[in-house]
Amino acid sequence: MKKTTTSPDPRHLAPIQCAAIVLLTIVASASHMHADPTPGIITFNTPEQFDRCFRDTHIDAVTTPGRITLAPTEMFISHLGNRIQWARAAPNSVARKTFHLDTVQATHAEIYFFRTPGEASINNHPLTVDRLPYGGWSRAIVKPQWLRSGLNTLRFESNFSLAMDLDAPHAPGNEISDDNGKTWRPADGAFLAHLRLWRHPPRGTITSPVIDLNNPHRRDVIHPDMRWTKVDISPTADVPEHTQIQLQARTGATPRPDAAWTDWAFSIVVPARFIQWRATLTTTDRTVTPRLESITIHAAGEPSPFQPAGLHQLREFANQHIVRSGYPYQHQTPSPNLEQLRKQFDLDHTVATGDTDLEKLVLLRNWVRRQWPNNDDGSRSRTWNAIEILGAPRGQHGMCVHYANAYSQCALALGYTARPIVLHHHFVADVWSDAHRKWVLMDVESVNSDVYKQYGTCLYIDADSRAPLSALDLHQAIVNKTTDKVVQQMYRFKDGEHQMVERPTPQPMSIFDFFAYVDRNNHIDQLEPWEKFHGFDHYHSDAYLWWADAAVPLRLEYSRHTNRPADINPSLNQAQLTVTTAPDPNTLNVLIQTFTPNFQTFLYRTNQGPWQTLDGRGAHPDDRHAQLTWTLKPDRNTLEVRPRDKFGHDGIISTITVVH
Repeated sequence: MKKTTTSPDPRHLAPIQCAAIVLLTIVASASHMHADPTPGIITFNTPEQFDRCFRDTHIDAVTTPGRITLAPTEMFISHLGNRIQWARAAPNSVARKTFHLDTVQATHAEIYFFRTPGEASINNHPLTVDRLPYGGWSRAIVKPQWLRSGLNTLRFESNFSLAMDLDAPHAPGNEISDDNGKTWRPADGAFLAHLRLWRHPPRGTITSPVIDLNNPHRRDVIHPDMRWTKVDISPTADVPEHTQIQLQARTGATPRPDAAWTDWAFSIVVPARFIQWRATLTTTDRTVTPRLESITIHAAGEPSPFQPAGLHQLREFANQHIVRSGYPYQHQTPSPNLEQLRKQFDLDHTVATGDTDLEKLVLLRNWVRRQWPNNDDGSRSRTWNAIEILGAPRGQHGMCVHYANAYSQCALALGYTARPIVLHHHFVADVWSDAHRKWVLMDVESVNSDVYKQYGTCLYIDADSRAPLSALDLHQAIVNKTTDKVVQQMYRFKDGEHQMVERPTPQPMSIFDFFAYVDRNNHIDQLEPWEKFHGFDHYHSDAYLWWADAAVPLRLEYSRHTNRPADINPSLNQAQLTVTTAPDPNTLNVLIQTFTPNFQTFLYRTNQGPWQTLDGRGAHPDDRHAQLTWTLKPDRNTLEVRPRDKFGHDGIISTITVVH
């Protein structure tokens, strides 16, 4: 095993291929004004530092905190399984599915089936199949010696009842025989059988956030505008034989990558203010993995122009820092369907008596809950379209899935950002709260037995702060054994209105053991792809992003997991400010960034004056930035900035006050 150590010379890094990159250490002056302009060094080597980075599902940042390796298992899934149909055993019928493996090199293997595989075998070795206690899946343990390089055949015989993915008609490697295997025909879809091997995947990538060299730690001070002359990077890693780490970087003049940025490269040709690195770990021996232990980054530059300390004295900086997910999310946009939903069901009237956004969202939730009594026959067929759900005939509306989707789309129609959440045998919604700067869980059809048959709904709050809680908050309360700090606000319909009662010990909390997020909330305009029969037939789709930590067993039948909170709880509707000096000593340069779904414009004002608009730029319609030259008057100056979206909703204000 070779170990590379930190050195600014890339020639010392073999077998790691590296690029030059930088992150500068900042030291604020006594006036909280300027960064130290000397060359800086910082090292990525802690869980907190690596947690800011985005990583794909083939990267493991959990097993050894502060160290990055390839994941310990690899999943083989041919199709997502959104729209399913059943393949059921008939006399003389046999089914088979093939997997192709480049090599085995596994210490353990498991196969997961949606529903019942009957008498199953892999490469003529009989399998013992057990029903998993959740989710409609079954599992079989596979001895590694039963597998082989090349094609592996999974065979199903008597009594099988398997789901097929109809989005993959006649998928290669999925066949049915009606004469006990003498002749074969293509199946109508791909069988939902997933193979997981306990071996490292061949590659995985971790990517840093975009780093602003003028403010790498995102500290709320006034920074000199630096001219960068040299940047270098040096990793420390264990690199066994047959493994490699490739380190690349790209740079640009804007805070988000766009067409003007450099391409990913193994060396930096053009130093720039903004920079991003990525490390790709690879192995050709699936029993071993490289281990990235740290990345040391060096920078050299000088202020341009130099301004003496004390020229601008910072008095207040209430800044809203953006937290970004590493996974794309498709947000609902304004549309005729949303407008129809809002008008047809008079949603503005429903929330009119609420004084705060949270009060309005609770009123909306309770109204959606009153639209039908409980789960009904619509659970089998109703789509995820709120207009269809709310307008369905009596007894045909749906279940918890449909309550949550109807609620989230009604909230979207009123200009809020809401999204559906999959729980352990339940389905809820959450909504972004500007006032609380967080996601808030809304249980639209409460499963609490005390209120279930009284149009029950539920909100969870912190017992001490009285702040509303998210799904992750509630899961962590279970993990940390602090459920006594959770208060359940249950709402039941009585005497013509929903009335609230607080329960100091919430029940049931087990629904928050597992939870996952759908990767979009625009089902009212784009139904497909969606998980048909979701909930009624458990969760057969592999499209969800599941939360994973050491406290609960990993949902191994699915391929997408994260333990990075930002991936599931990104911040929205904020204005993040970075302030630097300018050539004119009577001005400051202000970089404004936001992630605001359906962004329209920035709003800013100085010294309590009128609000003015400022266009945003960027390659992503929701991830926008702008540059503002702030002209200062003698003495006290205040700048306020916030985003506005296309629904006319104004976001969270960031404020800075400077004495000039």
